[in-house]
Amino acid sequence: MTTWSAQNLVSNLSVGILVVDESLAVCFANAAAESFFEQSCNQLQGQPLSKIFLYSSLETARLQKAIRYRDSFSDGE
Repeated sequence: MTTWSAQNLVSNLSVGILVVDESLAVCFANAAAESFFEQSCNQLQGQPLSKIFLYSSLETARLQKAIRYRDSFSDGE
């Protein structure tokens, strides 16, 4: 699958997707995420997850480790 078609697929999913970098700042939000958060991708970009999800059980250290080592991550693990 090419990069363009993968991005097109993610962009058109009905499930909200946020892509974050190693510092857990938003890099991309698809249309469903924009609708859910009532903000455009441009408005979401650069915002830390901690600002978007004020109250969360997300273990950010585990998420950052998974990103660093390119491992899968599930908040339920």
